[in-house]
Amino acid sequence: MNARCILSVLTIGAVALPAAARWPDDPSQNLQICARPDLQYSTRIALASDHGCYISWVDRGGGWDIYLQRLDAAGSVMWAPGGVRAVSRSGQATQGYDMAVDGGDHVIIAFHDVRDGFNQIAAVRIGPAGQPVWGADGVQLTDLAGLEYVCRPGVAATDDDEIVIAWSHSVTYTVEDLRLEMQRLAPDGSPVWDEMMVITPDLAASFWLCDLNAANDGAVIASWVRHLNWYADRHIWAGKFDRDGEALWGADSADEVPHVVIFDAGTIQYGCFPEFVNDGLGGAVFSWYRSYPWPMQVFAQHVLTEGTEMFPHNGAAVSTSVRDRAQPEVCHNPATRETFVFWVEHIYGDAIKAVYGQKLDTFGNRMWGEEGVEIVPGTATQYSEIRITPCADGVMVFWIEEPQWEDCYLNAARLDGDGSFVWDPEIAVVSTICADKGDLAMVMNDHGVTAAVWSDDRNIPDHEDIYAQNITTDCVFGMRPGDVDGDGVVDITDLFLVLGDWGCSAGYCPGELNDDGVVDIDDVFVVLSDWG
Repeated sequence: MNARCILSVLTIGAVALPAAARWPDDPSQNLQICARPDLQYSTRIALASDHGCYISWVDRGGGWDIYLQRLDAAGSVMWAPGGVRAVSRSGQATQGYDMAVDGGDHVIIAFHDVRDGFNQIAAVRIGPAGQPVWGADGVQLTDLAGLEYVCRPGVAATDDDEIVIAWSHSVTYTVEDLRLEMQRLAPDGSPVWDEMMVITPDLAASFWLCDLNAANDGAVIASWVRHLNWYADRHIWAGKFDRDGEALWGADSADEVPHVVIFDAGTIQYGCFPEFVNDGLGGAVFSWYRSYPWPMQVFAQHVLTEGTEMFPHNGAAVSTSVRDRAQPEVCHNPATRETFVFWVEHIYGDAIKAVYGQKLDTFGNRMWGEEGVEIVPGTATQYSEIRITPCADGVMVFWIEEPQWEDCYLNAARLDGDGSFVWDPEIAVVSTICADKGDLAMVMNDHGVTAAVWSDDRNIPDHEDIYAQNITTDCVFGMRPGDVDGDGVVDITDLFLVLGDWGCSAGYCPGELNDDGVVDIDDVFVVLSDWG
């Protein structure tokens, strides 16, 4: 590797750590979110109101249970070390789950549930202190008692403090007649709609849910793959639905299923379910790659709140080169109306790959050249799980680098609005520990601090644990000792937080800064010595 700005990794383990454990600044001392025998995987991350985050994962050794942990902005663990068990599956394997956080800092997890012997969709709501709000088992949204099949649950916390959950359902226990179903829940878990919404495919198609996100005025946006046959015709559709379940996109058309067609020129890769992001104004931004016709091409589309496509129909291509490209990731800057897409470029088949990026303006025009900008040049190294987030006039990008089989690093870079690298050195190593990595997820708070989480088998090969790391837009890792609230500056707010925590010596003590086990005058001195 080239000389790089080093990024540290956070470690919070199943063994209790000092209450003052925070985002570290040493990439070889990585903080574990969870380390238990067997396998932890399928991570999710979402922001909390205090600029901290919630992290969830599946624990195979615990019976495929879903666990949850909360970190404050400084990276301190707020709940029990190793996390709290949010969903108990009684030893039944999972086929997917989704997580969202509502305005009251409650976490809602929707999941595939087979605890009663049948395929069901269920959900739990966990309070800010880690307590179950809907009971230990949550609420069940389906009531199936035969050979029926449900899958791919999605959840969205709306801006009017309600919850929408969607999923795909086959009444014949096949994947050839999947329809979409959706229900809206009140904060107490009771259904808002008298009957769930059912979106039945036309012809002999199946509807596979891709993603579900909150929009504006209590509405949600859903996207799904319209799958007509096994060999081709896998298209992307999307719909927006108000708080009463009425369709807002395509409602005036003659279609039995009101929607906007995102892509119908060819087919997407079988087994791909592209996610999308909100545009911050009630619309959505999508990205996907076409597997046929060749070459494989990455596209993006921006649909406004009323359903208008801003880019050409079937999307704006991110590059004009004839090479294959795949694994796109998209983000959108609502302030500038710019869209960023990053992907893996196939320089020479599957043997030589690179990482590229592109910026699209309001109308989908390519702003970083016809072929985009090269982030990592083509090598025999494998690149995967690109994740991006907008910042100021540019974007931050993360990716997994795999020089050899199951020996991976986690890297990051920041680009400005012109597509030029901001940091010196250009690329930061998020994790210097060489191990198999996956399930990368990330989120940025209002202070410009990004938290990334992933699975990692550094402790026992093929037995992944969960790790996380913070990084600022200035490529700073860890926290200043006196920065209690994690906003990047030590000031009067931090002093008041220490004083408010005075005498705390057990459990969650954010004001305990010097690792002596109690919040006292020594912690005040830490704040004063780091003032400003």
